[in-house]
Amino acid sequence: MDPRTTVFVGGGGGAATVVPHLAQTMNHKHHIAKNAPVISTIGVALAMVRDMVERSVTNPTDDDIISVRREAELKKRQEEAQRNDRPDWGMAEC
Repeated sequence: MDPRTTVFVGGGGGAATVVPHLAQTMNHKHHIAKNAPVISTIGVALAMVRDMVERSVTNPTDDDIISVRREAELKKRQEEAQRNDRPDWGMAEC
């Protein structure tokens, strides 16, 4: 990266510590984003946690494949139901 055209922008709880040090070490300019300390918190609040179904099956039968597919569909429906029970926080501008 060319230090003449690159600026490191940091956000999140550790940005004020990590980004200036990294920028100095790499001879780059840096900037801490507005509301940097709460950016991680906003990301966590808006994150969608996904479940995954994984099975190791040697020589799977059609029934094995259908079983895993049904389990994945059930988890997806449960996840969507949980998401619909949460308040709608909307998107925050940072």
